[in-house]
Amino acid sequence: MSTLMRKLVFGIIGLLAGLAAWPAAEFILALQSGFPSYLVFTITLGVFFGAIMGGFLGSVEGITLSVRSRILPGIVTGILVGAIGGAVGFLIGQGALFLVSDLFFHSNKAMQSYGIPISRTIAGGFWDSLSERLKVYVPDPGRRSKSAWLAVSLVEYWADV
Repeated sequence: MSTLMRKLVFGIIGLLAGLAAWPAAEFILALQSGFPSYLVFTITLGVFFGAIMGGFLGSVEGITLSVRSRILPGIVTGILVGAIGGAVGFLIGQGALFLVSDLFFHSNKAMQSYGIPISRTIAGGFWDSLSERLKVYVPDPGRRSKSAWLAVSLVEYWADV
């Protein structure tokens, strides 16, 4: 498969992942009042969102290489890495949002105008940093294991979200 086709397949699967994660996130948002705390809600939303996205994106290697035996292990690895990464990412984003809002923003308008964009920037910077560190430990893309490739790819993807 050519590089262009791989990128197209990756993009299509990423689009499908987002479309699959969206209703799950909406469902969890609808149940928000039933959670005992906002922390549990945030972790749950991050785990489900990350697991769904990771499951889809984990299948890319097997699909693009046309190796069926790699698809299922890729999905399982993607779900596990995605669930952990989703929970961590949501917690970091919410933590940054709460910290910044408590310190600097005392109105809803200020929070919407400045607080939320700042929290998203901080979370994105964390994922960019993590992605670069993973690349240092696994520098040659040709020698990366499947799990290292998946970890780097998921971190790079989440950095763009």
